[in-house]
Amino acid sequence: VEGQGSMIPMSAAEVPGLRHQAAQNIRHALAGLFDEKTLSLLKRSAAKRGRQRGRTAQARLRQSLFRTDSAQEGRPEDGLSGMPIDALSGLLDGYVDKDGATRPDPREEKAVEELRDALAEAVAFHEFQHLLNQDTFDFPSWTDGVFPDIPTSEGKRHALEEISAYLVTLAKGKDLRLVHLTQLTLFAFNSGLRDSAEDLAARVLLAALWDEARNDLRPIRRLKSNEELLIAFLTLSALPDAILGRLAEQSYARLMELPLPPMSRE
Repeated sequence: VEGQGSMIPMSAAEVPGLRHQAAQNIRHALAGLFDEKTLSLLKRSAAKRGRQRGRTAQARLRQSLFRTDSAQEGRPEDGLSGMPIDALSGLLDGYVDKDGATRPDPREEKAVEELRDALAEAVAFHEFQHLLNQDTFDFPSWTDGVFPDIPTSEGKRHALEEISAYLVTLAKGKDLRLVHLTQLTLFAFNSGLRDSAEDLAARVLLAALWDEARNDLRPIRRLKSNEELLIAFLTLSALPDAILGRLAEQSYARLMELPLPPMSRE
């Protein structure tokens, strides 16, 4: 959940319901993984990181394309609950005090390490799928119809590889699927990523998952409007983690025209 696509982009910050649902998704996912004590430690670590980021980078970040998290906006006590995706991105990097000396709390470090471990498994599946795609990759039959505006085969392949890898992330990312769904959605709402491989993948994936959820298997498509993107995100966010995983597996078979490759944590 790190990187520019994982923050709430300014172009999406005022979309009604998006910010609130993103926060809800992260809270729900973390509450399913950690007890109250660990969640408290994670929130405290996120708040410390947020205060530091506010002191050292406030001016630069306010001039950037992306909104800062709630702690940078004067509410450090909100931590994970105020702007969870950006807070997660921050706390995974640790924090530095105002004098530049790292002052970790061992209990917080342990909680953050548990979070890293939980995220790392899904990331490993994602990257392994990219490795598989390097060996053999066939364009699905719908490619040209959905990407007529992408002029090069390389551009289409990059988008398709991201579709494949993020579907594996959702299919295999047990207990954190809402986190990955939220990250994908923010790619599509980020004007700075428009027509990137991540943006294109998100628009195709959200359409496929949404259609699967409604048993409305229309031709493969790419969501264009913010209204459709938001409806798809809100609909999918209401589903249990296991159902999201099943929809991702079904969508992989439909989009990639292949069964989901077998993978395990071993």
